[in-house]
Amino acid sequence: MSTTAATAAARTTADFVVLKDVPYTASADDRHRVDLYLPGGAGPEDETDALLILAVAAIVAPQVFLHGGAWRSNNRAMFESLARSLAAASGHAVAVPGYRLSLPAESATRPMHPAHQEDIEHALAFLAATAPVYGWSSAQVLVGHSAGAHLALLALLHPRVLPHTVKIAGVVGVDGIYDLTDLVAEYPDYAGFVAQAFGPAPYGLDTDTVAQSRDAARVRAAYEVAGCRRVLVVHSRDDELLTLRQSDRVLDALREGVKAAGVPVHVSVDYDAVKGKHDDLLNTDAFVQRVARFAAELEAEIKE
Repeated sequence: MSTTAATAAARTTADFVVLKDVPYTASADDRHRVDLYLPGGAGPEDETDALLILAVAAIVAPQVFLHGGAWRSNNRAMFESLARSLAAASGHAVAVPGYRLSLPAESATRPMHPAHQEDIEHALAFLAATAPVYGWSSAQVLVGHSAGAHLALLALLHPRVLPHTVKIAGVVGVDGIYDLTDLVAEYPDYAGFVAQAFGPAPYGLDTDTVAQSRDAARVRAAYEVAGCRRVLVVHSRDDELLTLRQSDRVLDALREGVKAAGVPVHVSVDYDAVKGKHDDLLNTDAFVQRVARFAAELEAEIKE
């Protein structure tokens, strides 16, 4: 994207430079847009000053929030308050990309897997490619909630269109979905929305982030190629939609994969810091602070 495009949607507040609806592909589809929240101190006088603030932000790794919604609902605009909170707590930029959803449900031509994943990877590639414009590094921290956690691990462990130059320094999976087969086994009623996004069972290895997490070769590539250093699995014990089962499974698999790969990727878990129901937890200060702590620990490790 050109500098002109970058500033065209800029608006500022006392604490942020906010750029809405920034296209991350040449598509005219509104879902192929990303909203950017950049902590910038005092509001600039005009769009030129806004770009200058972006250029000197010296942000190490932007946080990329991948929303959930069962691959069929929600949109990036719904998470403005969360994005502002994440940026304020960490001092890092926050990006919230949109992606195609599997709608309309009855349409035979609705977007389906891997469309969601490819969109996210195009967004990550855009953020890396425009790092010199926005003042952040090409390394990124993915924060995925629910279906967004699935997308985050797919991008890390089974990338489809993501260039090797894009670095994913860390991943936070929050009350995530990781294994579709096991999800439907535990919750038969969920088979409908899974089929809407992925088609009928059986689901392939390209959707199973638990199996991918256990794969030493994939984990080694995540470390050596993508530059991943940390993965955090977060889950609220108050979640009414998902038990700990999905998180337990991916956590165990990640630990196995890291051990087999022999790489120093730090895998951690936190089931106690964040409380609240599946969606409500995103609105808690505990969640924001937990992500900020992860980002600070990761930044310290990168600087070593």
